[in-house]
Amino acid sequence: MPYFIFYISLAVQVIVGFVGLYKYKQLLKPLRFLEWYILFCVVMTCIELYFVKHHCNDLWLLHINDPIELILLVLVLYVWKTSRRYGRYLIGCFVLYFVIWTIGLFTFEPIYETTTYTSDISEAIQIIFGTWLLMVVLQDEKHTWKDDARLWTVSGIVLYAAATFVLFGSFNVMLKNLPAQVMINLWVINLVFIIIQHLFFLRAFFCIPERKKILIENIGHL
Repeated sequence: MPYFIFYISLAVQVIVGFVGLYKYKQLLKPLRFLEWYILFCVVMTCIELYFVKHHCNDLWLLHINDPIELILLVLVLYVWKTSRRYGRYLIGCFVLYFVIWTIGLFTFEPIYETTTYTSDISEAIQIIFGTWLLMVVLQDEKHTWKDDARLWTVSGIVLYAAATFVLFGSFNVMLKNLPAQVMINLWVINLVFIIIQHLFFLRAFFCIPERKKILIENIGHL
């Protein structure tokens, strides 16, 4: 396993996490939830790195990691909801996911096996509702990539969810039969997308909140 990519990924997450903490009081509510997500990712990456280096079975971690990650990302998307229908569907899909995840623990996805179907459902929720939000935001003529944190945040969420879905969802049936080197390559690619995602989040932290932007514009006209 090329540990250097783990260290690079962890370093990027830590840097973005520190930036989020430094700017925490200035952040919009969804970005504060995003900061919690980033800090959680840092903790889980450290644990995963330890388990990998000591050749421990870390499959049970996925059963804890996946629902907590989804909860935090659902909070980000929900606060930025563009309509009541969007919010109801998002919460409804999360509840459905949680029911399937709970049933899976005792049936088709026990704690000692990897998450497959529930991970696919989680990623599908992120892709569908993230894309829905992006489409609504992009229809707004007032948005700009420079100042709209929604675009950077949600793009990062959708990009990583889509990459994970393709990398692991596509190989769902074959995972147990894949050569070890192929699995290592998939995880390396996955870590690269984690780095890209967090760079998107970093950019979101530097977007100017709408209320502050209006204040700056008003001062400029004085």
